[in-house]
Amino acid sequence: MDLLIEFIFELIFDGSIELAKSQKISKWIRYPLIAILSFLILAIIFLMGFIAVALFLSYLAYSFLGGLVLFAIDILLIISLIKNIIKEKN
Repeated sequence: MDLLIEFIFELIFDGSIELAKSQKISKWIRYPLIAILSFLILAIIFLMGFIAVALFLSYLAYSFLGGLVLFAIDILLIISLIKNIIKEKN
């Protein structure tokens, strides 16, 4: 079941990215699609950061480690996003 959900989301996400890159699609469709995708990616990054801070503030040892791992993943996602933006501009 998990593999099926992952496949569906990957198909939708990758298809949306390819549609956003295509010059054959109207600007009236591409620009809102780019805005929605950007909002979703940023929302996921900020939600992970919020959860990481919430785990940091709890006083349990495993929560602190979980927050640290989520924070590290969040930083890696931000770096990856910046690299992709720079790569697409060039």
